[in-house]
Amino acid sequence: KIVGPGKISGFTYGISLTSNGNSSVHGVTVTRNMFGIAVTSDHNIVQDNVATDNSSSGIQVNPGVYGNRIIGNYAHMNGIFDLRNNEGNCDRNVWRHNHFGTANQSCIH
Repeated sequence: KIVGPGKISGFTYGISLTSNGNSSVHGVTVTRNMFGIAVTSDHNIVQDNVATDNSSSGIQVNPGVYGNRIIGNYAHMNGIFDLRNNEGNCDRNVWRHNHFGTANQSCIH
């Protein structure tokens, strides 16, 4: 569990949720990384974070993962996409109440 306030910058991955899942990130600012927050495992919660000025994506869910909840985050001015769901099936993860400029799939809200 990662709980802010706090700021992470200058890394390839500001935060990477890998391992066995069931983790959470809440109230953290990730800025000027390659990837702000990357989710590569199942059943995580990414809520009320700020992702800005990351060179690739602000918040990204990788292929093959499910049951993640990405809720209430602010993501703007990131490189490729502010919010990015690389899992082809939009029903596998929940994206709700996020404030963002760009996203790669219509299931992202």
